[in-house]
Parts: sequence; C-alpha cells; structure tokens
Amino acid sequence: MISTPLTSFLFCCILGVAFLHAEEIDKALLEALESDSFRVREKATKDLIDSKLTIAQVEQLIAAAEGPETRHRLGLVLLGKYELIGWVKIPLEDIPKRAKPCGTELPENKSLYLVKAQHEGSDVIGKYLTEWPGGNFPVGEVEVMINDFQVWIGKGVWRKWDVKSAKKIPMGKTKEGKSIYAVRAEHQNGTHPGTMVEGETKARISWGGSVVHLENFEILESE
Repeated sequence: MISTPLTSFLFCCILGVAFLHAEEIDKALLEALESDSFRVREKATKDLIDSKLTIAQVEQLIAAAEGPETRHRLGLVLLGKYELIGWVKIPLEDIPKRAKPCGTELPENKSLYLVKAQHEGSDVIGKYLTEWPGGNFPVGEVEVMINDFQVWIGKGVWRKWDVKSAKKIPMGKTKEGKSIYAVRAEHQNGTHPGTMVEGETKARISWGGSVVHLENFEILESE
C-alpha cells in the first residue's frame, strides 16, 4: 500500500501537470477564440466542442476570457447549446447595442438586423426591426413572423454574390440538409436581409407578406 506522503506527492504532481496543460489550452484557445478572423474563431470553437476538455477546464477558459462575446460562446459550449459563432439570443432591447444594422425599412429608413430562426425543421434567415414583436422570415412563398430567433453579432463582409465565391459563410441547414447563407437585396427602395439556399442562384427576401426572389444581391462572406 502507498504511504500517505507518497500519495500526496503523486497527487500534487498530477495536479501540476494538469495545471500546466490547462494554461497551454488557455493561451492557444483564447487567442483563437478572440481572433479578428471569423474562420479562426469558428474553427477554434468547433475544435473546443470536439475536444475532451472537462467542465472545469472550460470554466477556466471562461474566467480567463476578456471579451463578453467569447465568454458567452464558451458558456454555450459548457451548456451543450453551441450555435455557429456570431448567432446569439439576446433580449430585444439589447439588439441595437450588440448587433450592426444590415438593412433598411421604409418609409423612414429604419435599421433592419440579420436574424435566424427554425421553422418546421429548417433554419431560415430573415430581418428584424426593433418595433416588431418578432423577426420576419421567407418561408416557402410566404413571409412568416417568428418570435423565437437569434441575432447575428459576428463579423463578415457583404459582397456582391458570385457563384464562384469560396468565402460564403454557411449559416445553417434546411431539413433536406442543404446549407443556407445570409443575403441582402434592394427592393422597393429598401435593403432587406434574407436567405439563399445551397444550389440556388436567387435570394429569398420576405416583403409585404410574400417572398420575393431576386437575382441581384449581396452575400455575407468571411473576411
């Protein structure tokens, strides 16, 4: 049987190795999670989800993180509720503080925000105006208001859509497994966020209760 002093010594050695390993994880992961690059942040978070880190190690990352958005993403990982980096569910009144407008709504050119929801097994991207009780989304050929949605607070660049682009950011999937992308297009003197489905060449924008399919639009891409 191992003596008490030897047991204590071995236990301290194990703790020391674990502590050093945790410090290495902190430094490497936090640098990546707080990177200015969307792709780097996305890969780091996915690697974190797939890793064998313990709850205590994730909590240590949260304590060491400087940015509130990084701590929030780590909290989602900890809770097993991870979503693609950039999408968060926040109180409606906080949206203007956390998210950047990406469109306008007439008649007063009020700001529209990029939002995502689930509808009948599919992800869908749409728009939100702070005066609305929910987001408006293009579903089938109908504009649907959904109250339970997430807001995009991540980084990216709006570029004119090109079928050859390799930088478009997958934002979710349809129930058939096709990727969806965030787009925005001008319509009726406004700029409206919406959805493009993998394999299609037109943006789906909800407007006036219906869905408008537009050929000229911008798509959100990684920097």
